Amino acid sequence: MNEYERVLASPAWRVRTYILKALAERLCEVCGSDGALEAHHLSYDNLGNEEPQDLVVLCDACHAGAHDGVIPPDVLREIANRHPVSFRAILEAERFEGTYL
Repeated sequence: MNEYERVLASPAWRVRTYILKALAERLCEVCGSDGALEAHHLSYDNLGNEEPQDLVVLCDACHAGAHDGVIPPDVLREIANRHPVSFRAILEAERFEGTYL
């Protein structure tokens, strides 16, 4: 198993993606679909230590579009920049209190 696969199999990744999907109200951040959702890395610079601004929530179609370049990286970056700066700040927020601990 390579490092990418280890990260995606980790409990920390599951918590990060759960929180991010909750913040996105379980909708694709590009098209608003409520289908199957995935967290898409804008880069792998912080692999294993991702913060909300490193990721966007995408449906399968938009995720494929992000990888194919159909959805421009600057559009994804603009979406990610709207996210809170850190997962710690999110966990400390009242609406998530006790949910993951």
